[in-house]
Amino acid sequence: MSAGLVQSHLCFETLSNELRMQILERLKESPSNVEQLAQSLNAERSRVSHSLRMLLTCGYVSAERRGKERVYSIQSHITEGYGAEESGSVLNRMRLHVEHVCHNDCKKLQELKAQSH
Repeated sequence: MSAGLVQSHLCFETLSNELRMQILERLKESPSNVEQLAQSLNAERSRVSHSLRMLLTCGYVSAERRGKERVYSIQSHITEGYGAEESGSVLNRMRLHVEHVCHNDCKKLQELKAQSH
């Protein structure tokens, strides 16, 4: 497998987790530490910490040490895009994909909906 395919796989694998997506959405509002994220997302601190480590490793978030804690922020290219590119931000591109492709054509989503009924 080529390096580009491996990187793409890791990128989307990281974003395929519901908690990690919730963390990104929450960090769009304001920078937060692990405890604040865990409380606002009603998630175990250890799960939030593990998810943040993956998001940090993949460059979706940054961390700044403030005293004894680390405060996490979403990277600007995730919400604003990469400059003049038409494609926009990663989150916007994903939202558009979900709205225009997954919403109508995703067989996996249709299976999940059928299972929940």
